[in-house]
Amino acid sequence: MDKSLTNNTCKKLSQNEQLFLENIRTATLEMMQNESVTVEKIAEKLFLTPKTLNRRVMDMTSISTKQYLLLIQLEQSRKILVQEPGLFILEVSLKCGFENANTFSTAFKRVYKISPTEFRKQIQS
Repeated sequence: MDKSLTNNTCKKLSQNEQLFLENIRTATLEMMQNESVTVEKIAEKLFLTPKTLNRRVMDMTSISTKQYLLLIQLEQSRKILVQEPGLFILEVSLKCGFENANTFSTAFKRVYKISPTEFRKQIQS
């Protein structure tokens, strides 16, 4: 799992907790290829209620499930921006489960303090 996601927790996670978060990550990566990612859809995929999923993620990471899913999507978008420099930002956003490029760009900039376009320019330099 990416370090920036694991750095959100204050405590050492058990092997079961790490596996649980990895299952969320796997479900998110699979889902975002075909549809938008929501807490409700991930909870259903993991056979949990959204409330239980939220409580468990918050206990492990100190952030909400929605924020955790967003971080997974954004980290995947960074990988795609690096690995597939020919894709339009809209294509990257859709591959990562965002509804449009504006939503994606706003979230990316809020988390990484740089736009996806500027990030791409930096890595290409």
